[in-house]
Amino acid sequence: MKIAILSNKSKPLGDPLGEDFEKFIVLLINGLNEEQNNLSVFASINLILDIQFHPLNSDAIDWGFQQDCNLEFKNFIDHQHAYSEALNFIQDQDHDLILNFTDHPWPILNGRFLNTPLITVLNTPPTAALQSAVKLNQHKGIYFICSSYYLQSIWAPHSQISEVIPSGIDVNLHSFSNVTEENRAIWMGDIERGTGLEDALLACKQNYWNLCIIGEIKDQKYLDYIIEPYLDEETFILDPEKDSLTCENYLKRAEVALFTQEKYNTAELILKCLAYGMPVATYPMNSLKEFLPEGIGKQTTAENIAELAHIGKTVLKNPRRNCRGFVEEHFASQKQAKYFSEFINKIVQSEQSKKENAKKLVQKKSLP
Repeated sequence: MKIAILSNKSKPLGDPLGEDFEKFIVLLINGLNEEQNNLSVFASINLILDIQFHPLNSDAIDWGFQQDCNLEFKNFIDHQHAYSEALNFIQDQDHDLILNFTDHPWPILNGRFLNTPLITVLNTPPTAALQSAVKLNQHKGIYFICSSYYLQSIWAPHSQISEVIPSGIDVNLHSFSNVTEENRAIWMGDIERGTGLEDALLACKQNYWNLCIIGEIKDQKYLDYIIEPYLDEETFILDPEKDSLTCENYLKRAEVALFTQEKYNTAELILKCLAYGMPVATYPMNSLKEFLPEGIGKQTTAENIAELAHIGKTVLKNPRRNCRGFVEEHFASQKQAKYFSEFINKIVQSEQSKKENAKKLVQKKSLP
C-alpha cells in the first residue's frame, strides 16, 4: 500500500520528550514500514529513519505586507499553507490512503476533493474550526477515529465515528514495580493556583502520607505563601524535566497517586502511574472514567478533601499487578498500533472493492 501520513506541524515526531500521542504515531509508522508499505511522512522534523520523509514547509509566506497580525493567526495560516503543499504532493503521487493526525481543519476540508480515502484521528475536543471542518465533510471515503471513548462521546453529535482506538502508552518505557515506599503519595501538575494541590496536601495530612509533588513551578509566590506552610521534611518538589530520573524513581515506588485537576495530559499521566502498578484516586473527571474501572482506581463523587483521603486509602487495597495488567491489556500502545494497522487494511480493501464494483457497473452499462 502507498500511504501518506500527515503529522501535527507543531509537534515533532520521534522526540523522546514528546507526548504519548506522537510516540504512538511513530510506533504505527514503524509497524506499517515493517509490513512493506510505501510510506510518505509529512512532519516538521525527521527523527524517524528508513522512510520517505517530507518536511512541512513553515517559511513559504512573506508576512511583510500584513499588519497587526497576532501569533496565533500567523501560525494557523503558516500551517495551512504547509498542509496544502503536502496535499498537492499527495494528489500527484496517487496514494491508496491518507492518515491525518493533525488538529488543523485544512486537511479535512480538502480531503473530500482528493480521490484518496482520508482517515482523521480526532485527539482533541471539537473546537470551532475543527468542528466545522468535520461537519462539512461527512462524505464517502472520509473516516474519523477518536483516541478515547470520552472524545467519541463529545464528537458524536458532530460526526459519525468509524472507530475508537486509544493511543495508550508504551508499556516498555514504564516497567512494573512491586517495591514501594510506605506511606508515599504522588501528585502531578503545575504548581499554581486552581490545581487542587492544597487539597492533595490536606488529604495526605489526614492519612499521614508523605507527598511527592512533580510539576513545574508556575507561580513562585503561590508556592512561597500558600503551599509552603503545608510542606514538611518528607515532602519533595521535583521538576519533571530537570529531575526526570528522580521523578521516575518516585513514580515507581509511590503507593498511590492523587489527581485533583483535569488537563490535556492527565489521562497519559494516570496510565503511566497504573503501568508502574500504582493505584489512582482522583477528583471527578468525565474524561478519565474509562481509565479507572473498579479495582484499579476511584473518583470522588465531589471535590471533597475528606473523600479524597478516604478513597486514597480504599484504592491501596487494589493489587499493583492488576493496575499494570489493566494497562497492558487495554492501553498498551504496541497493541493499539496493531489494531490501527488492521483498521487501515480493512478501509483500503473496502475502498478498492467499491472502485472495482463501480468499474463493473460502468462496463455493464456500456455493453450493447
